[in-house]
Amino acid sequence: MTALDTRPVVTTPQENVAYRRRWPALFVILAGSVMELLDATVTHIAGPTMRTELGGGTSLIQWLGAAYTLAMTAGLLIGGRLGDIAGRKRMFLIGVTGFTIGSMFCAVAVSPETMIAARVLQGLFGAAMIPQGLGLMKEMFPPKELQAAFGLFGPVMGLSAIGGPILAGWLVSADLFGTGWRMIFLINLPVGIAAVIAAARFLPSSPPAGGVKLDLPGAILASLGTVLIVFPLVQGGEHGWPIWTFAMMAASAATH
Repeated sequence: MTALDTRPVVTTPQENVAYRRRWPALFVILAGSVMELLDATVTHIAGPTMRTELGGGTSLIQWLGAAYTLAMTAGLLIGGRLGDIAGRKRMFLIGVTGFTIGSMFCAVAVSPETMIAARVLQGLFGAAMIPQGLGLMKEMFPPKELQAAFGLFGPVMGLSAIGGPILAGWLVSADLFGTGWRMIFLINLPVGIAAVIAAARFLPSSPPAGGVKLDLPGAILASLGTVLIVFPLVQGGEHGWPIWTFAMMAASAATH
């Protein structure tokens, strides 16, 4: 372009401020993903201690993980579509904020019912947060860097899956400030707050996708099918596998 050329300068997504901050933004997305994955595994180790303090039946330890996974799985379809409708940055912020609040409720739970409800809350907001990361990465990174960005996920997620039970065991045994197992959730509060602040600063604002609608009946049907298969698998052993467990699993197949 010459000095006399008056054509307007058009900036590409790779040249805007949000794109220049793509690597800090990637670490925000990774932080949210790590926090979610850690909380999917920490109760595997802390579960017996939690049951001793909170009470509950033999299935409580299973429900500590299943309630979270069930809510996460049931909400992923809706979470991904809401990102298209409302904007991925907005849904990521809602997800990480709600996940942090859910962690706080887990930390202060005083009964099996309140703990399971808090785990469901974590799972639902995690489902709002996680799908946004992949879409944001595709927006932020040019094709030549996108593979490298995705390549970071494997090692980070692998270390998180291994480190979750180790971290939970250490926190329970260390009993920091007399918190015992509650510290496995309290540790999410500073991480979550930092992730909210960093997400607001570094994630790019993407406009909602036009013409995209939420298939609510389909999402409800898919969620119902997940519940119908997971609930009997968790509760069946405790009740001696009565006929209703097999009826629910059969009904789950009918929803697909």
